Amino acid sequence: MAAEKFLFPTVNKLALCFLMALGPVPAAAGEVEQRSASSSTATAALAALIDEFDGVTGRFRQSILDSANKNLEESSGSLALQRPKFRWQVETPFAQLIVVNGAVMQIYDPDLAQVTVHELDAEMGPTPLTMLLGDTASLTSEFAVSSVVEGGEQRFLLYPKSPTSLILQAELTFRGGLLQGLLMWDSAGHRTRIQFSQIQLAQRIEAELFNLVVPEGTDVIRG
Repeated sequence: MAAEKFLFPTVNKLALCFLMALGPVPAAAGEVEQRSASSSTATAALAALIDEFDGVTGRFRQSILDSANKNLEESSGSLALQRPKFRWQVETPFAQLIVVNGAVMQIYDPDLAQVTVHELDAEMGPTPLTMLLGDTASLTSEFAVSSVVEGGEQRFLLYPKSPTSLILQAELTFRGGLLQGLLMWDSAGHRTRIQFSQIQLAQRIEAELFNLVVPEGTDVIRG
């Protein structure tokens, strides 16, 4: 898989990126309740929603498409987030598990009997996942943010200010205060669309869920 590099620029293999090769879809006339909120207003609104995004459980379905809108890859599974811990479990088509616990990310590939360990540090810069893990301070300094309310959904468009960012454009969609989707667009014209379902907030999540237990004999690789 080829996705976490957009969540974690130092990693190159998993399935957690979101890309958007097309611009925002224009809303039909009369459907938009609010458009182009000021950047500061949009940033504050997004930060408030992210602040509530904790104790999260849910399901996801991810699609990676090329510039011609051809589906390159699909996967689905479950997620859990209890700051500063995160679990992303791919169930289909191939099993894979990502566990983030503070400054360490572990990627377990059971088919390869392999765990890859990555140290996360501040030098990697802000990413979609670090923001969902609570790094809302980077919103103002690292992104130009705008928002659109349409048909009960609120979409936030994020444009990185740095010319070296791996992310060209990101979009987060909320409905009723719950995250519904993530989109992102990379320089190769690929986009990843992640749709969420069964999202619940403020759940009591057992700490054991964020402990990676692998079979004896599993290879450990440090990235």
